[in-house]
Amino acid sequence: MTITTSTVPANQPQGVSRFGLNPANRASSVNPHDDDGVFAAEPLETSLQREHEKIITQDIPVRVLHPETVETIMQPKVREPDVHIQLPPLLQLKAISDRFTKLAVASRVSSSGPTSSANPRLELGANMHGNLRLRLDTDTLDVESMWDRLENPELDPGQLTCAIEDHPSTRFRNAGPNKWATVRVDGKDWSKVLSIGRLDSRVIACFADDHALILYVYVPNNDDPGADDSVITVS
Repeated sequence: MTITTSTVPANQPQGVSRFGLNPANRASSVNPHDDDGVFAAEPLETSLQREHEKIITQDIPVRVLHPETVETIMQPKVREPDVHIQLPPLLQLKAISDRFTKLAVASRVSSSGPTSSANPRLELGANMHGNLRLRLDTDTLDVESMWDRLENPELDPGQLTCAIEDHPSTRFRNAGPNKWATVRVDGKDWSKVLSIGRLDSRVIACFADDHALILYVYVPNNDDPGADDSVITVS
């Protein structure tokens, strides 16, 4: 990729020229009118310096992937989610998740010594009544944080493979707020995923109970406010 930029010297404003008289025609400065009573033609000289061009070249590596490899990074194929919910601000969620992970590491080191290397796992749970739960449950700790009044987005019937009344999320909604879908995630991997919160994005989490967690990250197109958000899928 090559970028060419043009700059104008700082001591010379853009779009402004200074004009002088040719020494051969200095007499016209005394009598600015010719015999016909109109202004005499004067040669103009500009003091603008030539713009400086700067060429920046950057190598961007491109790697062609085999079709079989591409298949592995496509949107994962899982069963219809039991619960879908919009996550709270990701930086807030990340701060609490990181605190839980540090607590788990500290408690594990104190109980089993520094040789323990397995990453701690956090339990995420959500229901179809706007609640999200983050929990750490170990032999020595049992702590949790809860969010409420979150949004459970409406599904588009045209995008479903079954009737809306037969969808798993409908059954979870009808079962009441005590019906939770839960998954367990690696604390350190979860923290890396939540770093996408710096993009000021909206994230919908889809829970397949005790099976999978899929995140749809909607990134705003700031260059075109009228365009739809871009979507990134993370499993």
